[in-house]
Amino acid sequence: MTTLISCRRSSSTSLIHLFATACCTSSPRQLRRCKQCHCCCLERVLQFGCAFSVTSNRDANTVFDAVEFVLQNFTEMNKLWVRMQHQGPVQEKEKREKERVGKNLHVLSQIEGVDLDMYKDIVLPRVLEQVVNCKDELAQFYLMDCIIQVFPDEYHLQTLDVLLGSCPLLQVYAAREKNRIYIPRDRYLSEEAEKKAMAEKIERMELEADSKDKQLMELYQLYNCQQLLTTQLSDKLEKTEKNLEETERSLVDLEERQKQANATIKEKELSSQQEYLKLKARYEALQRSQRNLMGEDLGLLSSKELESLERQLDSSLKLIRSTRTQFMLDQLSKLQRKTFSQLQEEKSSLLQEKIYLTKVIFIYKDMNNENVEMICSKFVEHL
Repeated sequence: MTTLISCRRSSSTSLIHLFATACCTSSPRQLRRCKQCHCCCLERVLQFGCAFSVTSNRDANTVFDAVEFVLQNFTEMNKLWVRMQHQGPVQEKEKREKERVGKNLHVLSQIEGVDLDMYKDIVLPRVLEQVVNCKDELAQFYLMDCIIQVFPDEYHLQTLDVLLGSCPLLQVYAAREKNRIYIPRDRYLSEEAEKKAMAEKIERMELEADSKDKQLMELYQLYNCQQLLTTQLSDKLEKTEKNLEETERSLVDLEERQKQANATIKEKELSSQQEYLKLKARYEALQRSQRNLMGEDLGLLSSKELESLERQLDSSLKLIRSTRTQFMLDQLSKLQRKTFSQLQEEKSSLLQEKIYLTKVIFIYKDMNNENVEMICSKFVEHL
């Protein structure tokens, strides 16, 4: 560093070569091990550049060389930081965020002699090219923020078209201000497309849910109807089961009655058969008795049978005589009662006629004889 300070009045080319040799010949691994060296060199460049610009205000090439050196250092440090960001552990994220390379831009803004034309023609295109080509979302957002903050506002107003023209080329498109998280444009567009698709899907699902709800209501109503029908059918089934049980009991009773009736019929058939045999035997005996009474088949009878037959005939004759006598007496008594009743009836009818005639005579005694005769004739006809 003493050599660099002692060479302040040497040519600008040798100065830039010395700084380039000190900062750019190291490998990325060596640069990661000595990150503070870059910051130290930038401070020296800032001090030297400012002092040199004051003493050599007219030397435009010296300012250009200083700007070129800072831009090269900015490029190398930006690449180094991007590699370190993707390779470092997650615990050192906040530390790496503080180790940004925005100090190079701050040095560029502090170099005297960097006017609007140099900023517009050299500084801004080189810085934007590096910002676009780094392809790191977080670095792009941070560097664009540094550009806006370190350079004057009049520079930005004059180069607004260039600055805005590079924005579509950046990875950062959408910002979430709450958590300070920035995402790439492609990712933002894909997420928006996914959100739109999700919204459409949700809308379709809501429509489907509405239709499902309607179908569910219809099914619920159908279920209620089926439940009502099932209840009615259950009641009918219970009644049918009760009727079936009663019918089964009645059938069992009828079967028992049928069995009893069959048994009774068999008993009656047996008794009827026995009665038939008895009646048949009695009928045959009566036929024999009739033939015997008529004097037929008497030769087949024994003496005892003949005596018994004679006694039977005597008793039968006595019974017949007594029955006939009683019948005649009954007939005579009936005739007597009938004759007496008829006489009484005739007597009462004559008495009634007499009373009727007496009344008629008293009623029509003052009438003419013709009327009397007419009445008498009518009465006679009536009789």
